[in-house]
Amino acid sequence: MENMSVRKEWLKALIVAVVAFVTIYGMFFSDRQKQDESNGHFISMSVQPQPYIGPVVPLVITDPQAQATWFVNRFWDEFDFRDSVRLRPELLTVAFASYASALFYVDKKICRESICRMFDAAALGGQRALERFADLSEEYFGSRESPTRCETAYIYAMDKLLEMSEIDSLQKIRYQALRDLACRNRPGMKAEEIRFENRKGTMYRLSMIDAEFTLLFFYDPECGTCSAMRKYIIDSPIFEAYIKSERLTVVAIYAGYNKEHWHTHLSEMPKKWIVGYELQGLVAGSVTYDTSGLPLLYLLDRDKTVILKEPTVEVLEAWLAQEQNENRDV
Repeated sequence: MENMSVRKEWLKALIVAVVAFVTIYGMFFSDRQKQDESNGHFISMSVQPQPYIGPVVPLVITDPQAQATWFVNRFWDEFDFRDSVRLRPELLTVAFASYASALFYVDKKICRESICRMFDAAALGGQRALERFADLSEEYFGSRESPTRCETAYIYAMDKLLEMSEIDSLQKIRYQALRDLACRNRPGMKAEEIRFENRKGTMYRLSMIDAEFTLLFFYDPECGTCSAMRKYIIDSPIFEAYIKSERLTVVAIYAGYNKEHWHTHLSEMPKKWIVGYELQGLVAGSVTYDTSGLPLLYLLDRDKTVILKEPTVEVLEAWLAQEQNENRDV
């Protein structure tokens, strides 16, 4: 799922996530224990509730995808959604991180069915449980900062929440907007058209670019991370080879409204790049592309179909390197 093949080490990644959260939980308790001791109280670690980490996969199941499927299908079976202690953030995040990590390795049907069962069970646990699981789904499936970000799972979660009677109408409006934005410019879809003015003042459209690959780079001149990514692309031999051979065209679109600000910083951009100011405010306003977090990358093919949506620059570089090697072997 999400363009990822089944990995034999999925359980290792899962264990790492669990261990990390258990460590955080231990640190939390240690601080709490010190506070209680300073007040003349002592709470034994042994009486503290332990994080829920899901079922143990039977040793007889050896196929990686079968392991992941078994784990995901049964993950919430023993979880008490009515237990207020289990819903405490320092405990529930451990469980959800384990679950979200495993979803990468199951097919889409299993993923959707599992998320639906999870929300149905959460709703039976009450409004507090449902709200907690909705918030965690947003954070773990949708946030760009999340290591378990999975747009497919995010869309499934929004779909389920939108059909639930327990969700109020105002919240559904928000979920619908989030879903609609997530569904734009997905891999395999045509990228939304962008009309922009280039550095020479000429009107341009994304669809006019004739290149085997187009790299869309949404940026802000005063964004430090954007500058670091720009430097990474400039210094990378892989990107340099593609640009020099004219197989790849970089299109850098300013994701803001201040044209004067954009124009002032044009000299910082490589001359071989097409640099644009989008005129209608659709990019800056996150209407056609979600530019709420910058920088942002998209890799498009010759027909402007999305190949990679919002990859890290390292993932994009690795994809280009692999494509380059495969092309040499032909």
